[in-house]
Amino acid sequence: GLATFDDCYYAQQAKEILKTGDWLTMHYAGKPLFENDPFCLWCMAACFKLFGISEYTARMYSAFFGVCTVIGVFLLAELLFDYWTAFFSAAALLTTQYFQKYAKHAMLDVTLSFWAVTAILFFMLALKKDKNIFFILFGISGALAMLTKNILGSFPLIAAVLFLIINARWKILFKPAFLAGLFIAALI
Repeated sequence: GLATFDDCYYAQQAKEILKTGDWLTMHYAGKPLFENDPFCLWCMAACFKLFGISEYTARMYSAFFGVCTVIGVFLLAELLFDYWTAFFSAAALLTTQYFQKYAKHAMLDVTLSFWAVTAILFFMLALKKDKNIFFILFGISGALAMLTKNILGSFPLIAAVLFLIINARWKILFKPAFLAGLFIAALI
């Protein structure tokens, strides 16, 4: 019942996590596979373990992260602008046909969107609130984005560095908390 080959491909890898008991090396058709990053596969395998293996549980984590992405967009837009801009930003995302479609698939894209939005939200909170913990959370979110979809997950981290360079915010660029966030992202 899964819609695409990708859905089935990821679901099979998640099933094989449970079958092999190996949460570090992904498998497909019984053979080790090093093609996909593990975060979404871990989420899907956890859903399978908790709720049983079905097409609905294969999609559950993506739908969850879809809802969380809409909330994250609202929070980010409210931080940067105001309530109504946040409301319409979240509504625009929620009513976008492709976003709705992919939030219902057992694929990586919506989860990547969540971690990218979350990383940028924490980065902006760190700049606005001047609290070091937000730089650490920025690094962790960036790391989870990379564990979701490898090089594409590094874009929020790269964007933050470029933002600081373009705006000549050198003190923040070399601030120990910011560097610690980047180090944590690289370490994870």
